[in-house]
Amino acid sequence: IEIYISPNGSDAATGDSPQKPFRTLEKARNAIRMVKERGYFTRPVTIYLRGGIYELEKPFILTTEDSGTPETPVTYRAYPGEKPVISGGKSVSGTWRRYKGDIMVCDIPEVKEGKWYFRQLFDHGKRQMRSRMPNYGYYTIDESKEELGRDSFKYRGNDMAPWHNLNDVEVIVFHSWNESRIRVDRLFEEDKVVQFTGRIGGRLGAYGTGHNRYYVENTLEGIDQPG
Repeated sequence: IEIYISPNGSDAATGDSPQKPFRTLEKARNAIRMVKERGYFTRPVTIYLRGGIYELEKPFILTTEDSGTPETPVTYRAYPGEKPVISGGKSVSGTWRRYKGDIMVCDIPEVKEGKWYFRQLFDHGKRQMRSRMPNYGYYTIDESKEELGRDSFKYRGNDMAPWHNLNDVEVIVFHSWNESRIRVDRLFEEDKVVQFTGRIGGRLGAYGTGHNRYYVENTLEGIDQPG
C-alpha cells in the first residue's frame, strides 16, 4: 500500500498516487488507521513524502495504534530523489529594514502581543546566533559569603546591566559537567546581584569548582554583527 503526501497536495485528494497526494502527515496517518479499522491492513504500508517544507502547527504524534508488524511494517520515507523537511518553525513574514550597518530588524505583531515567543531564527536553512556577551570567553560570578538563595548570584563590575530587554535575557551558567539556562527577573545594581525567574540548577561553587563561569545571551545591546 502506497500513500503520498506533498506540501502542494490536498487532504481532499485520494493520496494514492504522486499526482493526487495528501497535504498533511496527519491525513496520511489517519488514512492508515482507517485501513486498519476496515481490516485491509494485510500488506506493508509506505508513506512517501514529496520534496518541500511541511510546516507543523503542533507536534505530529504517532502512538501504538500507528505501529506496523514484522510482516506489515509502516514506513515514512522521502520520495526517491527528493528532500522533504518536517519543520516546527514558522515563517517571519514582516517587513525587514536596516537596524545598523548590515544588521536587519523586523517587527512581529504576534510577539509584541505576547502570542508568540521563540528562541531560534534560521535564514535560508542556517541557524543564526543569538547575541552573546562577552563575544569570546566568559564572565565569572563574584563569590559571595552572604546567602542569596538558589535563584541569584553576585556579578562583577559592569558584567550585567539594565539592558533594554532585560526580561528576555538568558544567562548560561557552567557547573562541573553541565549548565543552567536561566532567564533574568530583576537586577539590583547597588548590590550587583541578579535574580532569575527560577532556581539555578547546581549549587554555585560546588565540588571545589570555585568561581562559576557564565555568559549572557539575547541582549539587544549585544547585537554587534550580522548573523
